[in-house]
Amino acid sequence: AKKTDGVDLYPQYRRVLKVRWDLPDGEWFIQDLTDDSPTFQTVMIAPTRVHGGIVMTIIDSTLPGEDMASRDAVLLSQVAVLTAK
Repeated sequence: AKKTDGVDLYPQYRRVLKVRWDLPDGEWFIQDLTDDSPTFQTVMIAPTRVHGGIVMTIIDSTLPGEDMASRDAVLLSQVAVLTAK
């Protein structure tokens, strides 16, 4: 989670709770995320051949942190798609 001048910004902004992943072949799935973990969260799917782009759509997020109306945004630090060897 990002820190500025030693202040943890994770609880101040919206946190993603649910996303939808759309694969180029028309298949899609939902991933639920936890609000209390600023660490990398993963989801495993069955092996799939992907030829084209993958779209991630945020379906749900928390409200901004308490007394943080100016922080009405979602910040994504990292998104990774890993493949089998």
